[in-house]
Amino acid sequence: LMLDHPTLGIHYTCHNKLHKDGFCREKTSKSGALVKICGCNSDDFCNYSYWPDK
Repeated sequence: LMLDHPTLGIHYTCHNKLHKDGFCREKTSKSGALVKICGCNSDDFCNYSYWPDK
């Protein structure tokens, strides 16, 4: 999974739930921040396809 946190930035993590490549959702963290979570199975781990401007 790829997480885009408004304060902490982009992070990658492994998870046992399979999310389809390209599937994104938003979730509120415990601190109240809105975090974008995306499934990434592509060769570049979604770097360019999701974040071409970062």
